[in-house]
Parts: sequence; structure tokens; C-alpha cells
Amino acid sequence: MKTLIEKLLTQALAALPEDLVPPAARSLGVEVENTRDAQHGDFASNLAMRLAKATRQNPRKLAEALVRMLPQSPALAKVEIAGAGFINFFLSNDAYHAEIGKVLREGRQYGRSSAARGRSAQVEFVSANPTGPLHVGHGRHAAFGATVANLLEAVGYRVEREYYINDAGRQMEILAVSTWLRYLEQCGERFAFPANGYRGDYIAVIGEQLFAAEGVKLRHSAAEIFKDLPPDEPQGGDKDAHIDALIARARLLIGDTAFRRVLDLALAEILGDIREDLREFGVTFDYWFSERTLSDDGSVERALLTRDRAIRLRCKASAMVMTHGNGACIGDIVGPGHASHPEQVRHHPGHLGLACRAVAAHRFLHLGRCVLDNHHAFSSQRAEDHAARFADAHRGAAVGREEELLNRSDLWTERGAGVDHEVEEGCEPCRFARLRNGLDA
Repeated sequence: MKTLIEKLLTQALAALPEDLVPPAARSLGVEVENTRDAQHGDFASNLAMRLAKATRQNPRKLAEALVRMLPQSPALAKVEIAGAGFINFFLSNDAYHAEIGKVLREGRQYGRSSAARGRSAQVEFVSANPTGPLHVGHGRHAAFGATVANLLEAVGYRVEREYYINDAGRQMEILAVSTWLRYLEQCGERFAFPANGYRGDYIAVIGEQLFAAEGVKLRHSAAEIFKDLPPDEPQGGDKDAHIDALIARARLLIGDTAFRRVLDLALAEILGDIREDLREFGVTFDYWFSERTLSDDGSVERALLTRDRAIRLRCKASAMVMTHGNGACIGDIVGPGHASHPEQVRHHPGHLGLACRAVAAHRFLHLGRCVLDNHHAFSSQRAEDHAARFADAHRGAAVGREEELLNRSDLWTERGAGVDHEVEEGCEPCRFARLRNGLDA
């Protein structure tokens, strides 16, 4: 119906005399929207008000002229002019009856079109951290994302549904050490479980599976593990410092290779449950993108190698930030209390990903004048998530141009204090970042 009304208005506009609407003003395009109040009809258009600016005519006079020139249609019961020049359209009963007949005739094909044929869209949704089972909120995200993907497909888009796996960083280290501690309980060790560990029953189940797979090969005594560690929160200490010390102690005692095996087992079990829950819910994905691959395939290391030429990592208010040549802050990379120097970022476990996935992601993006924020800082988690998602969504976009862009020193400078950047028009990452930050409606 909206398309029909747009056609009628287009015909009416074409029929208006040139002394009322010159040819140059007819390129504005016709816009028709659903009304918010049924008293104002089913559809409305502000075409007359938009034409008034271009023609310097009275908008209500233009609306009256448009209504006079509207072709007759059995789909319209009446057309009214409201306010300064809004045109309201009321559908007839015949229009509703005809649409019902169309629904019955076309069945599942009703509403489908090829309007976006040849275009691609990636819909990344759910993407819950693989540190535990899905909950009801994730189910809402699954339903919403799957529906968006289905709608895009219905109008011709070639859609890729992606689940972004947040399988890198500190939360995964906490998952691994929590699993190892539950494994140690299976070995007969007794201790107070850390306040900042993952405490769900599912971790105990995975600990049992780890014991079945490894036997006692990874066992160490509780006394050896907890000796000289900073106190946990129940003992008046800092729960973050305590869990970080436990992670470091676990790596020291069982080695990085075994620590990775523990993590891989826990990750596989949790992801398996997530996949099964989503499958039973009727939601499937074409692509499961692992955040770890950005490190494993060398993307992060390559980004670090170009750091001195392209990216400035610097310390401000005890936080690492990545800066952009036009003075805009792309986002917090490492929060207060973490590594505060690029070389520390390189070697600090867990923080390599925080800082450098954003850098690696940026190589896949515009590498020119794209920004992810408008001087409003993201949290470090949001910064890395957004940057990595953009990297995958735009992967290959700048392939072949990296050296050209990275060698252009005019694109990269230190950030000036208090600079307010105007986000670039037409830049999708800029628009996305502003929406997620609540800066745009």
C-alpha cells in the first residue's frame, strides 16, 4: 500500500504546473510513512512541506494542488490535509480485502521481493561470552537477530549470520582457572573457591570431565597453589588481584600448554551447549568467528609491527588509549591499573588482545579517517568488541592498501586534549559507534 501511495503522489507531482513546482524541485523524492494515530489515517506524507522549502510556496497550497492531481484509486477511502501541509491517506475496506486475498494467494512468498538482490549483509547477534550457559536475555537477542536476518533475506539480501565468540582475554583465563580448581577438587584438594571465579554447577561438571581426561597429571597441592597469594575479597583483599594471581600461579605450575588444554576443554563444552540451545530454539549461524584467531593467525602481531608508523598508544589518566590522526579518541584499550606502556601491552597476558585486536581490526577497516567514537570513550571491553567486529564485517576491505595508507604520516598524529571530532558523514563504523553510545536517535 505504501508503494501504491508513493506512485500516486509521484504522478500527482509530475502533473503540477512548472510555475508552481519548477523541474529542479521535483527531484526531492516522495516519502510516505505510517501514521502514529489512526485518526490521521493509515499513511501520511510531508511532500508538500518539503517542496515548500525548494519552491518558496505555501505548503498548504502545495498540498491542495497535490491532492487535486492525485489519480483516483479504489484503495483510498479519502485523503485529507492536516496542519501546515501534511497529506493523510485513509485506506478503503477494498484495499484491506484485496491485501488479504494477496496473502492467501502468495502464502510464504508474501512480502518477499528482490529489492536488495546482489547486496550482502552480515548480522552478528547473540554472541554471548562462552563462559556459561545462555539465559533468557540471550534468547531475546537470538529471536531479534534471527528475525532481522530473515527480513533482510526476504527482500533479497545475501545474509551471513554470525556468532562472534569472545574467546580471548581475561574472562577466558578466569574460566580456565575456575575449571582447573574444580578439577583439583575432584583430585581431593580442599580450599576456598575464589570470589571472582565462575561458580556455576556447570564448571564442576567440566572439572569432572577434565579429571576423566587428564587423571592426576595436572594436580598440585592447595598449599602450593595458594602460598603467598594476595588475599581474596572475603578475607578483606581484592578479588581481582587474587584471581589474577591464581591465573599466573596456574600457568607457572602446569605450564601454558596444559593451561590452554584446560581452556579449550571448557570452551568446547560451553560452546557445545550454546550451539545446542540455539539449535533447539530454531536459530543457526553461518559463521562462528573466534576472537582468538586474530592472535593465532598473526593479525595482532602484524598490527604491533606497524604500531610505530600508524598507531600511537599512550598513557592518559592511567588508561591506554588508541588515538586517530584527526584528534579523535578511538577508544579505551587498557583500563586503569593495567599495562601502561606498549611493550607491557605486548607481553602482559590477556592485555595483548585488549590493545591490539583493536589495532588489528583497524587495519581491516578504513585505515584512513574512520573513527569509532566521538571523543566519548568506550569502556575497554566495548572498544575491543566493536573494533574486532568491524574487522570481521569489513575483512579484506583495505587489502592491498595497507602499506599505502600506513605510510601516509598525515593521517596519524597525537590526540590533542579536548578535541571534539565531527563524525564523518557516510562512515558506517562512525554511525554505528554513535548509535551504540546513544549519541544519535
